Amino acid sequence: MAQAYAPSSSQGPPPEALRSRVEAALGERWLRWTRPDTGLSAAHRFVVALDGGGGVFVKAATTPETAQQLRNERLALRNAPTALVPHVRAWIDDGDDFPILVTS
Repeated sequence: MAQAYAPSSSQGPPPEALRSRVEAALGERWLRWTRPDTGLSAAHRFVVALDGGGGVFVKAATTPETAQQLRNERLALRNAPTALVPHVRAWIDDGDDFPILVTS
């Protein structure tokens, strides 16, 4: 997917491409996407309620800088003690420069 996402300050609802990629990666349908009032970067951030119950936190790159930040975050999560970090439900990085991190 070569489409860039809009910065979070103007993101509005999640782009269809983002919703589709997350749903495909999780193998679960979503009920609603809510934008939290937090974050220090231009990355998209959403709390997603899933159809089967529960939810996930989705962070998606919007710029080359946020793409690198997400890749670094994933490495940190992978190398930290599992008791101290959220569980990575999906990592979507298919070479389009806009990776997506899904945690619960």
